[in-house]
Amino acid sequence: MNMYDTPSAGEPVQVLHIEDNIAYARLIKESLIDAGSRNISLVNSAKMGDALTHIDANDVDLILLDLSLPDASGVENVRMLRNRAPDTAIVVLTGTSHEEMGLQAVQYGAQDYLSKDICGGDLLAKTIKYAVERQRNETKIRDQALTDGLTGLPNRAHFMDFLGKAMARSRRLNSKIALLYFDFDGFKQINDSFGHIQGDKFLVESSKRLKKCLRSEDFCARLGGDEFAVIADIEQYSHDYATPLAKKIIRAMRKSFKLKSGEEISPSCSVGVCSYDGNYDNINQDQFIQSADEAMYRAKRDGGDCYRLYDEKFASDSIKNSTLIIQLRSALKKKQFFLEYQPIINLDSPHGGGIEALLRWTNDEGQNIPPSIFIGHLENIQMIRAVGEWVINEACEQFHDKIKDHSGHPWISINVSPLQLNQPSFLACVERNLQSHSKNYPWLVLEITENVFMGDAQQTMNTLKKLVDLGVVLAIDDFGTGYSSMQYLMELPAKILKVDRSFVKQLEQSKSHQLITKGMIRLAQALGKKVIVEGVETLETAELLKQMGANYLQGYYFSKPININDLDESKDLGFGTWG
Repeated sequence: MNMYDTPSAGEPVQVLHIEDNIAYARLIKESLIDAGSRNISLVNSAKMGDALTHIDANDVDLILLDLSLPDASGVENVRMLRNRAPDTAIVVLTGTSHEEMGLQAVQYGAQDYLSKDICGGDLLAKTIKYAVERQRNETKIRDQALTDGLTGLPNRAHFMDFLGKAMARSRRLNSKIALLYFDFDGFKQINDSFGHIQGDKFLVESSKRLKKCLRSEDFCARLGGDEFAVIADIEQYSHDYATPLAKKIIRAMRKSFKLKSGEEISPSCSVGVCSYDGNYDNINQDQFIQSADEAMYRAKRDGGDCYRLYDEKFASDSIKNSTLIIQLRSALKKKQFFLEYQPIINLDSPHGGGIEALLRWTNDEGQNIPPSIFIGHLENIQMIRAVGEWVINEACEQFHDKIKDHSGHPWISINVSPLQLNQPSFLACVERNLQSHSKNYPWLVLEITENVFMGDAQQTMNTLKKLVDLGVVLAIDDFGTGYSSMQYLMELPAKILKVDRSFVKQLEQSKSHQLITKGMIRLAQALGKKVIVEGVETLETAELLKQMGANYLQGYYFSKPININDLDESKDLGFGTWG
């Protein structure tokens, strides 16, 4: 590794130049000096392995990347570096004959690319400056999207991402983690009696108390309302750390809180504790959270102001033999699944509204099981493919029976699991429905999330392109809830972006959420995408989003999910105006 330092004026921009041609690396350094770029500090690495070591040990503002290295080559290098250094700008240097690779590198997460043949000092210095600034802005937006606007703690989206990684690490290292899930006993009474402003101040103070209870390696988040969660590594599967921590949190929250009026309240909280052993690789995040939630409600049933442990092991055999799984395996044959539909309101035009198909299940006991519980089980027992195909067939059939006499352009949106995409029968199923219900406009929207790339990324991208070629419109669901949101927004051939409901919950009260949501809407539209905002529950929220320029709104304010026969064709399918 060779060090080239240009004299710095102020804080230098730390640049790592990954290039095995040392002579060219020196040329780059000299061209920057000649251009007067005295605040750029260059470090050269000739191999990707050395570069990764340097990134792990040092702060790097920007990476200048040659795509042809002795130990790594191609645009996959960009994805590798983006995963290793998510907050670092990347500029790819290519030959004139490899411009297509440069464009592909930008799709993989690079900020820009330059041809080596025209890479003069002035141009390179400006490119470095702008790329670093763009990356810092993107990082700021991402961090804001992952932070609770009231307390400053990580929000639910950040929590879900961290929990997934913690569980994966637990499985890989055969280690143990604990999840502490808690909320306050009677918090609603605080809001009702003293107002939401005092309630918010109470939550801010509570978050400060919570942070003081934790080790530096513990992770805490506000999940919404008065719900909080802590993820902690534990040494043994005996709650030796989690139990004292739960007691510590309860004591800290029990201290009196002084209101602006001078009155004091003495709150209490109920804590549910659940441990995860990495040996149980069939357990997903939702099941882990649900178990901690059950323990918390057991604490509430026991009077509150206490903690309870989830006392059942996560053994895969017990999951497979549970009543829920047994019933779920026969649900399709027994025709227990059904669909409900929620309207998507078009704000740009009185025509062309849509509906989203939502899967529902009533089990053998006549209980309506929430999708948040059974969808994960469908994926675990490999039933999601068969059920997903049933959803597509049923939704398309019901939709076209409903709109066959309409002259407008209504459309239907269907959620697709990543496990469905690369099945041989999936494309055939979609194509069959498009042919059976031929229309002279795009009417089928498939909603996907960023985790479609968790398997074979190239195969997935090929499938998505084939869907677009068939006439399908792709929508990115849950946008703003993952670290790689900006990256897959560039990669996916999607025309619609759905802003996650987590940003909408606090829209009326939080200026930060308003700025972030407005920024996401403008970003998507600048890239030529339409924006759907879901989770709209009040007129005030709807008006705010309309002013921000959202194209479509969806939520309980307009309609709860209903049977296809109950849809009002003039209102629910976009014929007529709103607002």
